[in-house]
Amino acid sequence: MRGVGKRCLALFCGNLIMNQPKKILIIDDEPKIIKALCDAFRFEEDFVVEGISDGGEALRCLENEKPDLVILDWRLSGEVQGRNVLQFIKAKSSEVPVWVVTASIHFLDEIKTYSPAASFLKPCPSLKEKIEIFFKQK
Repeated sequence: MRGVGKRCLALFCGNLIMNQPKKILIIDDEPKIIKALCDAFRFEEDFVVEGISDGGEALRCLENEKPDLVILDWRLSGEVQGRNVLQFIKAKSSEVPVWVVTASIHFLDEIKTYSPAASFLKPCPSLKEKIEIFFKQK
């Protein structure tokens, strides 16, 4: 698994290559989720996937960086929750699509009120395919 959070600035510093890989930032407090998505894309040259397990660290990363897609867990451990991160992204970089994931069906109505680009229930076995389709359609 790639470094979780610590490499944020290195990850999103712009390359001067014309066909840059799509940068996906996963914000989830479950290391297994981050590892699974990083592993799913590890041989894909068109994607760079990085994970952050803390909402506060995610806000610090997003202050200076702009990923092509954010996969955001709604219920993070700690003070900064998924809704806080989503609000921050919408205020700072409204063009960055945010896909919210949650393990509880009870949060889906609340999530919809924040208008993410998409929302999914965990587990998300076809998330990699959805991401690939999303970028092909862009």
